[in-house]
Amino acid sequence: MPVSTRAPETTLAWDATYASRYCFQGLDYSEGRPVFQPQMSAQFRRITFGIWGNADAARGELDELDLTLQGEWALDRLSGALGYAYLRYPRREWEPTHELLADLAVEAPLKPSLSVHWDVAAGGGRYWTLGLNQEAPCGRAALALGARLFLH
Repeated sequence: MPVSTRAPETTLAWDATYASRYCFQGLDYSEGRPVFQPQMSAQFRRITFGIWGNADAARGELDELDLTLQGEWALDRLSGALGYAYLRYPRREWEPTHELLADLAVEAPLKPSLSVHWDVAAGGGRYWTLGLNQEAPCGRAALALGARLFLH
């Protein structure tokens, strides 16, 4: 029986984070309380659907729910994605909002990346993220070190 070397066309993934607080771009959105952040994604070829949540761990209440849809591309050492995000805040008095997303990365030392999120509704504005990331093999695993700079 021949063995296929093709990558699967469909990938399902999930993870969860428990953190002492939810900080984003230097702001504490959890008022100093611990949070639970589950995430799931489904990828078919180069299209990915994702769902991410942030819950107050002490109260067990959902504070934020993000739904994303992205199309990915690659050309030599350059890769990127274009997408859309719907953000909803069930326990907060914030209006739901919509973002357009664009990501760009270069396969090079320190793997530089640029991400732009443009809130086209309630949040009205853009934020940029510049990133560097380096991985090193460590036995059967890998050790990664990264840094991000957030700009408004």
